Parts: sequence; structure tokens; C-alpha cells
Amino acid sequence: MSKIMWQQSTLLLLFFRGTRPSRGLSHSFQTVFSLGLPEGRCVGVSLLHHENDDTESSANVSLRELQAEEFHFPINEHMCQLSAVNFWGGRLATRRAIKCNDKAPPILRSMNGAPILPWSYRGSITHKYPVAASLVVNQTQCIDVGIDLEIARLSNSDTSRLARRILSSVEIDSLANLHSVPFSIRPRLCFSIKEAVYKAVASVLGPITLREIAICPHPDGGCGVSVPAVLKLQVQATWRLVSCPIATAVETRYILATAAVHPS
Repeated sequence: MSKIMWQQSTLLLLFFRGTRPSRGLSHSFQTVFSLGLPEGRCVGVSLLHHENDDTESSANVSLRELQAEEFHFPINEHMCQLSAVNFWGGRLATRRAIKCNDKAPPILRSMNGAPILPWSYRGSITHKYPVAASLVVNQTQCIDVGIDLEIARLSNSDTSRLARRILSSVEIDSLANLHSVPFSIRPRLCFSIKEAVYKAVASVLGPITLREIAICPHPDGGCGVSVPAVLKLQVQATWRLVSCPIATAVETRYILATAAVHPS
């Protein structure tokens, strides 16, 4: 990004800091996790202040990793502050997962919201404020990928409501095997896995409902997956609980689900 763009980013950060509704914390865009997963490379980026961090300086340095088109996209689209920060965070996570340099083409988005990646990559982005995460893989390794991030917290009333909405009776019974996962977040775990699978298969199968995706999460982080048999596809999905050192006042335990589609 040019020096002028960098100066503009400083002004925008100051403006955003003044209009943030309640948190009063500046955006740092620091990497909070970088994982080599069965489905690809996954990077998570914090959108909040880190203790002992010169956040304005850190944010400016981070935003300089973006291409001008990436930086201006949320502004030109008249996005709100939160959407703009999510967009930048997702693109920074993707660029760090690919480890691309400043000459790499911009990572914008398609009509359905999916990221358009450079070269021969496939990727997926997820946001659960204050974290943005990206999953990237070389396209020679699979057809497409999907990722979802959810806060590992749910009330008992929400638990039963969510389970009835997205899970079959067989899937509900299979949750009894997840002894290491608190009961209240097991339906949220299933929702996250199904969201990741949906993103991975949408480019091949088109829109389907979460009910049409059948899953069986395993205690070791694996997951059996079945999707409508329009085409012969092999769908791989895994899950894990991750802790992100973001801010002491913010929930930092997340469900991270990833999925990949391979030709059968």
C-alpha cells in the first residue's frame, strides 16, 4: 500500500475509534493462531487491542499488507465500521495464510460473498467478532474448502432450540459421544461443522439447507459427513476448540470447524 493509503488508514482508524459503540478498543490485526490443518492452512486475526500494544501503529503496519483495492473496497461499498474491519481482517488472514507478498493481486469477493483468491488457491473466510479467520489450500488438493468460527458459549434454552432446528434425531443421539465437549455447546459445534461443510460444497451443489447435511462428530476432532448425492463427492470435516488471547473482557474460547471437498 502506498504512503498516501497508509495516511488514509490512520484517519479511518481514528474515525472508527470515535464511532465504536461500546468497546472503546482499537483494532490491532495481530495473528492469534496459525494452524496447519487436514483441510489446509488456517490463520486467525484479532480485531481488538492487545495489552502493551501500540495499536494505531500496529494497525497501520498491518493494513499496509493490503492492496489498495482491498483497502478501499469496504469504503466504496459503504460498509459500516464493523463490516469494514471484518473485511480487512479476513483479507489479512488470507494473505498471511498464503504468505503472499505486496505484489499479489487483491483478494476481493464474488457475488455470493466468497473470497476471490489469487493464483491456484481455494479459500474460505469466517468472522466472529473480534476474530476473523481464513482457510486456504492449493486447488490441486481439493475442489473447495469451508471454514466457520463460533463462540463456545450457549445457554441451555438456546441449546435445545438450535438442536431442533438443524439436527436430526440420529445426530442428536450421536452427541452423547462428545464427552470432552460441554453439553451446552454441542449443538453449536454441530452448527459450526455444518456451516463449514455448506461453504465447501455450495460451489458444487448450489444452495442446500443445514438439515440436508448429515454429520457425526467424533471425539478426536474428526467428523463423518454426508451430503445430497447429486455428484460423487468426498467431504472431509474436522473440528477443534481454540483459545485466542484477545482481551481479558472478551470470550476467548472458540469452536473452529473446517471442511474440504474432494472428487470421489
